[in-house]
Amino acid sequence: MKRTGDLAANDVQGRDAGVTLVETMVAMVVFTACFAVFIGGLVVVVRDTTRTQAVSAATDQLRSAFTAMDREARYAESVNAPGAAGGAWWVEFQTPAHDGGTPACTQWRYDVGAGVLEERTWDATGEAAGTWRTTARGLATDPAVLTDGARAPFRVTSATSDTAGQEMTRQTLTVHLEVPRATGDRSGGTRTEALDTTFTAMNSSAKTDGILKSAVCSPSTTRVR
Repeated sequence: MKRTGDLAANDVQGRDAGVTLVETMVAMVVFTACFAVFIGGLVVVVRDTTRTQAVSAATDQLRSAFTAMDREARYAESVNAPGAAGGAWWVEFQTPAHDGGTPACTQWRYDVGAGVLEERTWDATGEAAGTWRTTARGLATDPAVLTDGARAPFRVTSATSDTAGQEMTRQTLTVHLEVPRATGDRSGGTRTEALDTTFTAMNSSAKTDGILKSAVCSPSTTRVR
């Protein structure tokens, strides 16, 4: 029979034996797998959050741009026919004098190469001047936008009147903007979303300059600056 002292010594040695190399390796493999799953999930969450924030920021930016454009175009009395020149699409409109002032010209420019929408306003009695103000970024930079009429960012419809000269419709300006978006999958591809808004020039008529082919705001000299 073993003595009590021997049993106690063996028990102490069993507790102090620790773990084997195989057990250590198994534990490391399990830990590494769990850590890899955690990091993978974290990367997905960060990527989705970043994409959502980018889309939200772009949407808010375009909403603000459209709000400003509506405020400017709503009171126009004449809208010129849009045109493409110098790598950009352009459109101008004139708003009537207010509180004893002078008529104002506003010009919008969609710089296709840079993918930005810009605007500037000046006294209609003089040449265009001043610094461009960027109202939207991240727009499509496809050069085909400059030549494909179906993708033109600015479209103008004429005001009309009946045979008695009564006004029937006002001039309208439709803005069509294309914005590239990530597909959201792991392909890394993009898709294009089109945003369309139509503004009505409330002070226009069938007899305004833009309708009678007498352009306002000197587009022939300002569209390439």
